[in-house]
Amino acid sequence: MKTTRFRLLLLMFASHFLSQTCQAVTLPFYDGFAYTNLALGMDDSGTETIWSEGNSPSVASPVVTNVAALSYGGLPAVTGHGVYLRHPGDSNKESGVDTASFPMTGAGETLYASFLLNLQSYPTDNCPLAYFDDNASPSGSFQGVGIMTDGRLTLHRNAGINSPGGISPVALNLNTTYLVVFRYKSVTNSSNDELALWVNPLLGQPTETTPDLVMASGGSDRTALRGFFLKQDTSFSAQAYFDEVRLGTNWTD
Repeated sequence: MKTTRFRLLLLMFASHFLSQTCQAVTLPFYDGFAYTNLALGMDDSGTETIWSEGNSPSVASPVVTNVAALSYGGLPAVTGHGVYLRHPGDSNKESGVDTASFPMTGAGETLYASFLLNLQSYPTDNCPLAYFDDNASPSGSFQGVGIMTDGRLTLHRNAGINSPGGISPVALNLNTTYLVVFRYKSVTNSSNDELALWVNPLLGQPTETTPDLVMASGGSDRTALRGFFLKQDTSFSAQAYFDEVRLGTNWTD
């Protein structure tokens, strides 16, 4: 009887633990970071069941702080805080959300990410910023955005930070808030799925406007995407404020 009761309690604890640590978000997803001023994913931060993917959270992880709260004309008023990104030290400290698996079959499926970004200092080397993954775990080869030493944004498709597939023509100024959007699009045939980037796109449009940068090459196409990450690894050498993240399957999300 005691053994059976112990096993039942152990099963209940395991079920509760998994429900607290492995929770996929639903698309469209929005986060204004209305949490306690603690690192993403840490216990008692309010983020531990949402920003639950990535490297083990610590004080060196991306941190929620009211100092990083950003606003942008045309978007709803800010009610939360923001996230401070900086060099994490000797260990990677990526933080991500599990979006559950989103199929990419070549039939034109799209996945968008948008966020507000305010650079406090430029990186000393090209560094990563944010990306989609395909299995909800940190990756060195990603589908997303990076930053160059002069403040220009880069696109990366199945490539590390030292191999950008495209570079935006305009550099971001320091201490200025930008609306950044990037999109992955599944396209018919192989090795030609498309990444696109917008900086301060025109708001209120029912469909996407002309991108500032497009790339459609670089390794095999993804059959599915799962997870969005802030790539604060050991190569991240900028200081930046990040806020108002939105993930969705169409432009209006």
